Amino acid sequence: MKNFHLTIQQAKDKRLTPYSQIIPKTQIKKLVRKTLSMITLLFSQTNDSYKKKKRGVLLTLIYGS
Repeated sequence: MKNFHLTIQQAKDKRLTPYSQIIPKTQIKKLVRKTLSMITLLFSQTNDSYKKKKRGVLLTLIYGS
């Protein structure tokens, strides 16, 4: 069965460890909720620096084995 590989990180800040998780195809609805909550968490943790430097967030969803 194919899985979705989700990686969330700040695009320009390579020092931060990206959030990454393998999620089964059957749990794609949970994936969407998880994605939104992780983006919210990422913004809340880096709110000050995000506002100052206008950093983007890189969200990668890879469909593969």
